[in-house]
Amino acid sequence: MVDAGNVLQLTEADAYTRFADDSSARKEYLQSIAAAVVSRTVGGEGGSTTTILSALGQAAGEGRLAVWSSVATEQDVLAGTPLGAVVPESSAPYAQLVVNNAGGNKLEYYLGRSLHYAAGDCSTQTRTSTVTATLVNGAPASGLPSYVRGRADTAPTGPPGTTRLLVSLYATAGAELTGVTVDGVATTALVDAELGHPVFTVDVEIPPGESQVLRFELIEPASAGKAHAPVQPLVLPMDVSIDVPPCRE
Repeated sequence: MVDAGNVLQLTEADAYTRFADDSSARKEYLQSIAAAVVSRTVGGEGGSTTTILSALGQAAGEGRLAVWSSVATEQDVLAGTPLGAVVPESSAPYAQLVVNNAGGNKLEYYLGRSLHYAAGDCSTQTRTSTVTATLVNGAPASGLPSYVRGRADTAPTGPPGTTRLLVSLYATAGAELTGVTVDGVATTALVDAELGHPVFTVDVEIPPGESQVLRFELIEPASAGKAHAPVQPLVLPMDVSIDVPPCRE
């Protein structure tokens, strides 16, 4: 029986073990669950309208439900709501950690994350800031099917279950990266930008059962506004702490 208490583990983990050698069967299994959910919801068997809307609101608030429209006037409205999932075009202090799987596997189910964003005072026009991210690969060293723990990228390293991630920090508008380390060792970051925010990306590999600490050192404007650190929705929750004094206009 599939219910709210087990659907996450069934669809995100158990299905890959149950159908380890039959990808088509796994997809049919997942499609059958999705079809049953839609059927019950549309048919009025999924609870009251209030309950359903509350669940959808929670999903949107957590960034798990997003909507985009090709109609400009509609998109303008969506962009100002959680449903839009748009990076804000704001000068306020900002630090968002985004991870992308670069190994072609399914190990995000086991990924633990925490982030600490700290900045100096507002006595000058700029201030130093530090974003420290800890990533934990909680995958077991054995027992996972190759489809979950394997690697599809070129020249993979590390034991089976090693995850490779592109870890990006979306920083405050106008921020400059002065240094980045992984477990205390200096490394380089790819620099890009999105909607006015600089984006600094580091390529990391984490063996099963191990962790890595990424530390981004920055100089950023002493911007007014409340510091914001949005969370990318994954299976495991992310711990976030912010120590950024607010600056006045």
